[in-house]
Amino acid sequence: MSVDSKHLDHFVKLVEDSSEIVIIQADNPDADSLGSALALDEILNTMGKTSHLYCGVDVPTYLRYLTAWSRVGNELPSHFDLVIIVDTSTMDLIEKISNDKYFPKFTSCKKIVLD
Repeated sequence: MSVDSKHLDHFVKLVEDSSEIVIIQADNPDADSLGSALALDEILNTMGKTSHLYCGVDVPTYLRYLTAWSRVGNELPSHFDLVIIVDTSTMDLIEKISNDKYFPKFTSCKKIVLD
């Protein structure tokens, strides 16, 4: 799917206007979602952003060969101003987040979905 310039400009503005970003993947992570999250984390850090990686479950052992897998936590940080959800097409795939103490922050925060 191609991205039109209007959506790309909006994406860039949301990222530029944010300082702390949470990258969320589904509660059933696979190599694609973890790889996407880790790559995005690296890009955001290069841009000078503070990023946090979240998954509702512990990273499965078979995925721990990917560098930096240990940066993924299963608790939301106390502060963030943008959420980017990767490789997740429906909220049913991230239902564990509703148990997090910072879930109200998640629900009110701006979000980008990259699927």
